[in-house]
Amino acid sequence: MGKKLTSVEQFVVEFVLKTRLEKKLTQEDIGFILGVDKSIIQQIENQSHRSKYNLNHINLLADH
Repeated sequence: MGKKLTSVEQFVVEFVLKTRLEKKLTQEDIGFILGVDKSIIQQIENQSHRSKYNLNHINLLADH
């Protein structure tokens, strides 16, 4: 398996997941905001993947 996420990257993934659940948003909702398929969000939230949000994603989420 590839390298693990950095502590900052992991924090962002966990923060977005926590916020998504608090706001009762689905993975599909987050995908829509970011302009990606919900499968990308599934991969990001799945700890066995090393997928992560990029700066453009974070910017779009902050604007939303």
